[in-house]
Amino acid sequence: MKLEISINEPFIYVKGIYTVNGIDVTRKGLAFTFINNQPYLFGNNWDTYSVGTEDVKLSQTVAIGIAKEYAYGYSWGVGDVVVSDFIILDSPVDAEFHMEPREDNALYPCWNIQLHLDKTYLGNVVGIQVWLWDDTKEVAHISAIAVGTDFPYESITPSTENPKQKLSTETVLFCTAFATIVAIIAISVITVRDCYSRLV
Repeated sequence: MKLEISINEPFIYVKGIYTVNGIDVTRKGLAFTFINNQPYLFGNNWDTYSVGTEDVKLSQTVAIGIAKEYAYGYSWGVGDVVVSDFIILDSPVDAEFHMEPREDNALYPCWNIQLHLDKTYLGNVVGIQVWLWDDTKEVAHISAIAVGTDFPYESITPSTENPKQKLSTETVLFCTAFATIVAIIAISVITVRDCYSRLV
């Protein structure tokens, strides 16, 4: 778990973020907010999502290659015209690694790859976006990227609903331990800050 602390008077923010291979999984974590040195807000989505797998099988280069194969089989329509003949540039390519929910709110490695086209095509399409599941090499979603137009553009929209779940004993113990650590850190930050204030 990655611990982040930020101070913006009178607020102190403490976040515990789940990580996979050094990548932050922002959907799974804990957060504390203090105002004027007093606890104000606690957020917990640790139990909302489980982790299906943490194993990353594809390198970024391989994932981009697979995405290109799927993209070349993609087409889009504007009115009665279907566009299926286009050229994908080798660079630039935007590739990001995420953990996205699939079935039963379980998180799985997923690549978000945006491929750029050599020119602007019908519908003001300038690229193709491919969401690729890392473990199955299957496309989660594919769509055209258009600019300056009302051309339909879709992206993965995982459920944002938070199912009511009973906290497990492990989660309760984890939250308690984390809260204790946060409290110690917050007190230390406040003490150091106060001592520094007296010195200056």
